[in-house]
Amino acid sequence: MKYNFKEDIKINEDNLQEEWIKQPMLFWKYSKKAKELRAKAIKANEKTKLIKSELILKASKDGIEGIDRISDVKAEAWARTQQEYLQAKEEWENAELEAEIFDAAVYALVQKKTALENLVRLTLGDYYSYPKYEEASKELKTKVKKAIVSSSKLSEKEEDK
Repeated sequence: MKYNFKEDIKINEDNLQEEWIKQPMLFWKYSKKAKELRAKAIKANEKTKLIKSELILKASKDGIEGIDRISDVKAEAWARTQQEYLQAKEEWENAELEAEIFDAAVYALVQKKTALENLVRLTLGDYYSYPKYEEASKELKTKVKKAIVSSSKLSEKEEDK
């Protein structure tokens, strides 16, 4: 499945019906991916812990070159510097970041749903319509005419000078 979050999060205000049809599928698609990535991050974390434990056991059992007496703290410090551990930790951090990005995408889709609900309410309430009261419409036209007339009078005075 392809993921184009910038496009998927956009709302076409002129076609709310289509947006409502797409919303559940988008939410499911991103939620599913977020869960998969979260599971991957958990596995990567467990792998990192396992590698660290194995390295600590190895250091405790076999010793560390150049160190006479091995303490738990020294064994753990040594384990944290080993390439195998560092690579596993980097994989875990990358998996965690990817999972967090998709968690944020799912949250943004929840926000999109709320925005769609509010847009429908505004549309049903004729928020985008013209003035409802004829008096308000007449008053607006009168103000515009007065502004045009006063503007043209000022222009005539400037031309006379």
